[in-house]
Amino acid sequence: MENSHIGDFLRVAANSSMQLQKLLAIDVGIGESIREFLDVLAAETKSDTVCIATFSGDRQGELSCKKNDSCDDCKIETSIVDIAKRISERVQDSAEGSELFGLLTDEEKAVSDFQNPLYTKISFGNTVYGAIICEHPANEAWTEEQKSTVFRFAGVLAAALRNDEFYKAHLNQFNALSRILENLDANVYVSDMDTNEILFINKRMRDEFGLDEDCVGQLCWKVLQENMGAPCEFCPYETLIKNRGVPHTWEEFNSATKMHYRNTDAIIEWIDGREVHMQHSVNITEERLREEILAEAKQVAETANQAKSDFLSRMSHEIRTPINAILGFSRLAKTAKELEAALQNMHRIDAAGGQLLAIVNDILDVSRLSENTMTLVMEHFDLEKMLREIAETYSEVTEAKQQEFLLRMDSNMTRFFIGDRSRLAQVITNLLSNAAKFTPKDGKITADIREKQREGNMVTIEAVIADTGIGISEQYQQQLFTMFEQGDGSKTRKFGGTGVGLAISKSLVELMGGEISVESSEGAGSRFTFTVKMKAIEADYALAAGNGTAGYEIKKGFSRQKIDAEQIAVIQAAEEYVEAVETVKLLEFDAVAEKSKLTEEIDMSEISKYVNAEEGVGRLKGNKVIYKTLLKSYQKNTYWEQLKNDIESGDLVAAERTAHTIKGMAGNLSLTELFNIATVLDEQLKGGVDYRENYEKLGVATEKTLEYIDIVIETL
Repeated sequence: MENSHIGDFLRVAANSSMQLQKLLAIDVGIGESIREFLDVLAAETKSDTVCIATFSGDRQGELSCKKNDSCDDCKIETSIVDIAKRISERVQDSAEGSELFGLLTDEEKAVSDFQNPLYTKISFGNTVYGAIICEHPANEAWTEEQKSTVFRFAGVLAAALRNDEFYKAHLNQFNALSRILENLDANVYVSDMDTNEILFINKRMRDEFGLDEDCVGQLCWKVLQENMGAPCEFCPYETLIKNRGVPHTWEEFNSATKMHYRNTDAIIEWIDGREVHMQHSVNITEERLREEILAEAKQVAETANQAKSDFLSRMSHEIRTPINAILGFSRLAKTAKELEAALQNMHRIDAAGGQLLAIVNDILDVSRLSENTMTLVMEHFDLEKMLREIAETYSEVTEAKQQEFLLRMDSNMTRFFIGDRSRLAQVITNLLSNAAKFTPKDGKITADIREKQREGNMVTIEAVIADTGIGISEQYQQQLFTMFEQGDGSKTRKFGGTGVGLAISKSLVELMGGEISVESSEGAGSRFTFTVKMKAIEADYALAAGNGTAGYEIKKGFSRQKIDAEQIAVIQAAEEYVEAVETVKLLEFDAVAEKSKLTEEIDMSEISKYVNAEEGVGRLKGNKVIYKTLLKSYQKNTYWEQLKNDIESGDLVAAERTAHTIKGMAGNLSLTELFNIATVLDEQLKGGVDYRENYEKLGVATEKTLEYIDIVIETL
């Protein structure tokens, strides 16, 4: 027997399933290898006939045979497989000649047609895969060498069949594992530990890195990184070698995909038995981005929290200052022996009270803005008059610091508007307060108000407040309009302030449809610019202010003048006065008879409880046309709906302000019942007591007042 043939098969038996596949060519079927096996065995044992019957495993019921160098005249029936299986139950390991015949039944002898057989089991452990049956030529006795050869071939074939079975079982497992890895929502690749060649890479990773299947066999550091000229310095190879069996997890920013990954590397045994490097990686780019966002949000929250703490500290100081002043000057006023000294202390108490009220108002505004409940109160107002009042207030402040102060309004600008007068004034005074605070002695402060844009009767008002103060660095300009923030802390501690004024101003400006910005540099002063949108009242003011009542002259500058009730009524009537004058021109008929008829049918004493026309006309020096116009204006907006909205939303501060507005309007127009009820309701809302009864009364009074106004207009 050729030792080389036996050696090949012995190596097959001892090798791995992958080598078995290569040596036995299992990819084309183990049956082909068995046929080669028959040729070798027949030649080595000089057998006339060689049969291999398999009756276990994947090849159960198969028969392969070799007779006289050909199978063309083979008469052996396939039933020999069944016979061989039955014999295997009677034979320990092998049997020959008469020994085997003694175990066969007559039927089996007739079917098998054995002459001088040698029967050997093909078994591995407790598993019998089949049997080899050799027929010796010329009925010669079997030599020990021939029997030994057959026995060894049986052992090799058993190992081959076992490995074939083992390989097929593990091939299915490998294919299943491959399908799992291919569809895994993570990147997986395997590379050679020595050469860095890629042995496997799943579809998820190929797609993410833009690779084709032919990347297998290429170097991992060339394929999976960008512009890499040598193996990665950060590769955990050394760590894996040092700590065998321990996976290593680390994070990487990949130069090829520009993404972040969390990698887990390990050394595993590959299908051919060698150790290889496997990496499992998860794309954590979104996770890292979320972490960065959370870190940034945390920093913002911590900064805001610190800012609030600083604000509370400043607020505590700011509140204590005027309170201490009030208490101190109160004691001095009580003990003052001269009236002049007492009055001077009372004046200081009044100033400190005003300062404290401003702080409290800021706190309330911060609360409203935080809860998003800040609302605007729309009313008719005289912009020029408002600016004159502001100018007088800040003239006193700037004079005390010997600062030059100039407030200018464009002479071509509309004077009368519908908007929130108090909020607009608040923004301007906030900016002027800061300018006065941060501008040194002999500095200059200017405020310029102009009409920037007009669309129909909607006007964009622009205000520019500039000073020659200490200025603001670019660093602190970024946080200037943020709630609870101030500029440079060392400077603001010196000058005081709560740090909410500019943030409130920004919110109010945006609420009024505008925007605010700042231009400044440290040591070179500041320039704040803001815009708001308001509805202009188009009227000939000179005509509306007739009967000898003069309007303000812008040329004379802003100096405060006293306003009496007649002038207030004239201002409120400006919006509709032109229409009223035109209406008067059309009333060229004698309405005396109609009025007499109406007064006969209506109890005017009942109506006068609600609309005291005689008193109202008297306030306007007998001008019935203006009074009727004012009544019509009231009919269009009684502020009752606004009050209902305030009450229903739970904003009692706004409700108190609206009730106060209704009270003022009712008083000016001599709407007696409405005025009386609104006065009580105003006090109830302000005092925090039960207001529901008077609130309902006000609704009824409003309805009756509107009904009686129509009658009064007809009878005047």
